[in-house]
Amino acid sequence: MRTIARTNYTVARVGKITKSSAGKFQRHNERENENYGNINVDTSMSYLNVHYKSPEGKSYNEVFDELVSQKVISTRGLKEDATRFDELLLDVNTTYFEERGGYDYAKEFFAEAYEFAKNLYGEDKIVSAVMHADEINEAVTAELGRPVYHYHLHVIAIPTVEKEVKWSKRNKDPELRGKVKEVITQVSHSKMWKSEPKLDDKGGPILNKNGKPALEKSYSVLQDKFFDHMREAGFKDFERGERGSSADHLSVLDFKIKKDTERLNEINKNLEVSAEFGEKAGEFKKTIDSIEDIGEKAFLGNKIKLTEEEFVFLRDAAGAGLAAQAQLKDQKELLANKDWIIEDQSRTISGLKKTVVKLENTIAEWKEKYEDLKEKCEPYLIALKKFPEKAKEFVETIKEKINEEKQTAAWQEAAGRVRKRYKSRDDMER
Repeated sequence: MRTIARTNYTVARVGKITKSSAGKFQRHNERENENYGNINVDTSMSYLNVHYKSPEGKSYNEVFDELVSQKVISTRGLKEDATRFDELLLDVNTTYFEERGGYDYAKEFFAEAYEFAKNLYGEDKIVSAVMHADEINEAVTAELGRPVYHYHLHVIAIPTVEKEVKWSKRNKDPELRGKVKEVITQVSHSKMWKSEPKLDDKGGPILNKNGKPALEKSYSVLQDKFFDHMREAGFKDFERGERGSSADHLSVLDFKIKKDTERLNEINKNLEVSAEFGEKAGEFKKTIDSIEDIGEKAFLGNKIKLTEEEFVFLRDAAGAGLAAQAQLKDQKELLANKDWIIEDQSRTISGLKKTVVKLENTIAEWKEKYEDLKEKCEPYLIALKKFPEKAKEFVETIKEKINEEKQTAAWQEAAGRVRKRYKSRDDMER
């Protein structure tokens, strides 16, 4: 079956990762799991994944802590549950790469995309950058009749801004008050991705309908920058990602369900076209049959005598017949495969929906456990914040008491075994 022509679009989106969620993202990106929520991950092909930068066996949080200790970044003002990392996903639809050499072309494309990420964050703030080449695209695989994998780049980076720290206005030295004390590289997702006012050609602010400055969303600017960077680097034949596309904000499972549903609807639409074409083909056959009546029934040698109008009609009918034959062949192929395609997509959608429900239930259970644990630990956390030394001393006392109780229990258990052994020997002697 022939590949359907389509427009290629770039994708650049940013996800937020906290200290507690970093492990989940690492296990997926670095392929440390045995099973994956994304059912299209084919671990037998994971050896083809390409690291442009690797955490080198360390956890994402360990790399973060090292950068803090080396004073490359500062956590001043950063809350415990704040965003530590960005996950930058850079992508173009699958067929873009398949039409240009597949895997080798994708490696070149994402090597350049990594350069874009380095310019955006600074290479020293990038923890990991890996091109996945092991996630199969079911739609294109079915279309081309061979396994086709979707290439895309995951970049884990630390969002930072340069911040001036000034001397206090209450400083004893009046010469220092309000002056810059130091410049730190502060970890802050919100400040790095702060929306800026839109400017006109003269550099003035563009106002919205309420008379306030209109803001240019930072993620929209990111899409523009990624598109421009790749075009300037010599990569062509794609358009900037659709503005306001909700696909950027869907989870993997939700997005797969959406795309598979669209694919199923497209197949059904094609089947309706096939039925309509079948009716037209029948009418066309009647026209072809009527060609036999064209021309005079007198032979001039071995030739049939035709009028000019009859010749034009016959020529046009023959051309239309060839076109119809090719279209009919495509439609027959579609009809021949429709049953298993529909069954496959329905099964996939059903399976994904069940997975979503299971994941939602699991998340709800863990949230409940987390809230319960948080409630139980709250008094200690308050004490730790207000009286850290006393709280730590109290915990150490509790730990010692627990260890003593464990030791006592162990001794009692050992003594019981001894008593039981001697009692059995006494019984035998009697």
